[in-house]
Amino acid sequence: MEKVKTVGDEFLGITGTQTSSSSSSVLFPKLKQLYFEGMDEWEQWEGISGGADEITIMPCLVEFTIEKCPKLMNLPLFLQNTPLRTTSISQCRRSIITPVWPDNCDVDIYRALEDPEIPNITERLETEIQMDSQSDEEITMSPVETEKQIES
Repeated sequence: MEKVKTVGDEFLGITGTQTSSSSSSVLFPKLKQLYFEGMDEWEQWEGISGGADEITIMPCLVEFTIEKCPKLMNLPLFLQNTPLRTTSISQCRRSIITPVWPDNCDVDIYRALEDPEIPNITERLETEIQMDSQSDEEITMSPVETEKQIES
């Protein structure tokens, strides 16, 4: 599993005909715990490409753990439709820490990694303070741009 870069519909056992069919399906109906670790090259976890209304995924999932997946950029939206109670994220990019979790889910985050595409906000603030402090008149701090503003 070390070389996996993308996880898609095939992880769920879905074929192209199933995602567009009108019959309903329940995938992993009894799965309660899901754990990923040490997938160093994993970058994308794609959700369902179509027919999401007819498919129920992991309806019993209560515990989700993901560790040491430093390149993973996203989690699938279907996780927000599970009854998750506990989520643990360790040594993964900050970008996967999104509001995808159900309201009643406890999320524990350990050693989140900086995203190389997003400038280090702390370093930027320190630079701005140093530049402003050289003027002796006043020090001003402007609001830091959000991720969305940085991407545009």
